[in-house]
Amino acid sequence: MANGVASLDPTGNVPASQLGNAPSAVTTTQIPFNVQAGAYTTTSTDAGLCIFHPPTDNAQRRWTIAASTSVVYLIGTAITFINQASTVTIAMPIPGDLLFMAGTTTTGARLMSTVSVATAVKMTSNSWVINGIGLS
Repeated sequence: MANGVASLDPTGNVPASQLGNAPSAVTTTQIPFNVQAGAYTTTSTDAGLCIFHPPTDNAQRRWTIAASTSVVYLIGTAITFINQASTVTIAMPIPGDLLFMAGTTTTGARLMSTVSVATAVKMTSNSWVINGIGLS
């Protein structure tokens, strides 16, 4: 492994010796859902999950990614959000961590329109980047 980057063997696979702490195999093809029809703050168990706003809850909601001082997410943690109803705001605690809109230096809360999907990934000890469809 050079500079922390795994290299492919002749078959196109990453040798197990270069996987580090990564899982040895993908064990599922589905992202488990955490259905939320109210204000919500993420927990450590949301890492790798999808927070889902169901179509049966047509109220605007605010979901907050928990502060790094209260929940320890590893760098690289991903949380996906799907909104199938009214507007959902994805926020960070204030003051505290930063939520960057991908492709910009803009930080702050993001709005998800109806039928939208976005994924937030932890980049540093106190910053996340979010990108998706129907996200502003």
